[in-house]
Amino acid sequence: MTCYCHREECVCDWVFVVYTIMCKKCGDLYVGKTSQRLGTRLSQHYRSLRNDDNSSAISAHARECHNLQEGYSLYAVSGAPVGNQSILSMAEGIAMNKYNPQINRKFERHAQLEGHAADGIDAFFRGRRCP
Repeated sequence: MTCYCHREECVCDWVFVVYTIMCKKCGDLYVGKTSQRLGTRLSQHYRSLRNDDNSSAISAHARECHNLQEGYSLYAVSGAPVGNQSILSMAEGIAMNKYNPQINRKFERHAQLEGHAADGIDAFFRGRRCP
């Protein structure tokens, strides 16, 4: 499998994780969540870029803003207990509130949580944050 994080401690095998993808060209962010291996989900994102997939917000951003030039960085934001989809969705909403991603489509952002302070993400996850 391809490693996308290029770190000493690879996070590509992590599951139930919230991640951000940052466009290296303009700094815009995408926030996502996956219960799959993070590396598998990132492969799907990169495949959508190569295929210029209209259903992908990242591919649309690359097409509309940068003439399909790739250049993205991965950051793992937080993890959730394996099997707990509701905490994973909550973690994604908190990350969206904290990072205010520009690449996510509006219908993807409906999961934002009201009433959770963005700076409270560390306290909320107590040790589940990624390095």
